[in-house]
Amino acid sequence: GEAPGSRALDFADDWTELQPTTDAELLDDDAELALRQLVEPWLTESNGRAEAVCVAGDAAAALGALGVRRARVCGLAPTTALAWLGWAGASGGAEGTRRGAAAGRFGAWWLLATLGDFIDDWPPDPAELGEFAGELRWFRWNAFEPEVGWNLQLLVEDRAEGVAWALVAADHA
Repeated sequence: GEAPGSRALDFADDWTELQPTTDAELLDDDAELALRQLVEPWLTESNGRAEAVCVAGDAAAALGALGVRRARVCGLAPTTALAWLGWAGASGGAEGTRRGAAAGRFGAWWLLATLGDFIDDWPPDPAELGEFAGELRWFRWNAFEPEVGWNLQLLVEDRAEGVAWALVAADHA
């Protein structure tokens, strides 16, 4: 269930504790639907779950909106975050049919386009979408639990807009 090349990406030394806050305003957003579409085989062909929230605020507020009480985060380059999204979209999870790299890339682009409100003019300009991805702050996160099975836990902050997303998808064999 590991992401391709994840053994070379040792994040253990880069973890920082982050205290979730609980006073965030939830915003209506299409990120949860885009995340569910990204990991659909995890949900429909296996035992997976997926949830996404969008809040007015920062990463700590987004985690609090998910109900997380204690967490740690690790910063990611946008390219690494998109690679994780692509891996999740290509994967079939524990029991599902693997959809392949093309589906994974499309799902990662669709999710990113959803975050940046680019979906009305599909397909988005790749340079604009890449620039948008670079303007965001990306993090892996966990609640100090072991990562087992197929697991995608990302935080995304858009400081310019004052919004953040918490994404979680998991599937266990």
